[in-house]
Amino acid sequence: PIGARDISLVGFTLFNYGLWIYWIGQSLQRCFRNPHATVFSKGQSYSLVACLEVIILGFSVQAEINGYWWNDFFSNLAMLSILNVVILFGLMALLSPQRQALQDWARYSQVSEKRSGKISQQTRRRGDAGTRRNEIPPHISFTRYNKLQTRQRTLVQDLVWGEKSPAVVAMAINLAIATTPTLLWILLQSVENLDKTKILFGAAFFASWMMIYASLVQLILMMRTPKRVIWAAGTVAATTCLPVTVLGVLGIFPDENPTLWLFSTFPWVGLEYGTTTTVWMALLGQGIVLVLLNLQLRRQLKQVGESASKALLSMDNR
Repeated sequence: PIGARDISLVGFTLFNYGLWIYWIGQSLQRCFRNPHATVFSKGQSYSLVACLEVIILGFSVQAEINGYWWNDFFSNLAMLSILNVVILFGLMALLSPQRQALQDWARYSQVSEKRSGKISQQTRRRGDAGTRRNEIPPHISFTRYNKLQTRQRTLVQDLVWGEKSPAVVAMAINLAIATTPTLLWILLQSVENLDKTKILFGAAFFASWMMIYASLVQLILMMRTPKRVIWAAGTVAATTCLPVTVLGVLGIFPDENPTLWLFSTFPWVGLEYGTTTTVWMALLGQGIVLVLLNLQLRRQLKQVGESASKALLSMDNR
């Protein structure tokens, strides 16, 4: 163990301090250069989550002592889940761009899409949509044509790495980085009274709810109202606590009515009593909510992009 020797304990402590200083320095450097930028870039967030997962998962792995390791396993699993929730909620606040940044990204995407679509139409009329110089419309340079074709292929890359793009895809990647090592650690354990199927269902509920929260936060940050950050935090808090509070006040307990708990924001307490069919229905319902939220986000981004792209395209055609 690290604490078996003083030198290893001191070295690990210094390494931990250095790691935190590095990430704090990276965030301060970004905010100093551009106060309106997100605290971390999307690429930095992936590395940050990976570092944090290695550290907290390392503290969760313990050797069996006097046959009581299984008890520590469940307590460590609970703490690990809580830490992952804190990390992912923090990333929502650190990665989600504000309305102005989303407007700029949407306008850029709209203009690029319309320009590339216009060029593709012109090349098809010439009989071929190839990229050779003699097939490019005469009024468009070869370099500009290549740039527009590249923009058409890099939407996914922009959602994964872009500075001003919505953070939903980045949150999905961070969620996968955070949950995959933990799930592998759980599935490889041989612990009595451990229902791995329910563990997988619980992870699916956790992932779906975190993605719903991420999409909801991004939608609220697209609003025109002031103090959007406070609105986003309040909405997430109300969505998390209100359903459980109502069920508790009404005296609806998981063992008596697990279905309502499975459709609440704390479905894990109903997993023990719910049937497999009900669990799948609850997951399907959450999937539908997630799809509707992202369709609404896409519609709003399209509206914002079209509001200014028409003017830019009209100026470009003069």
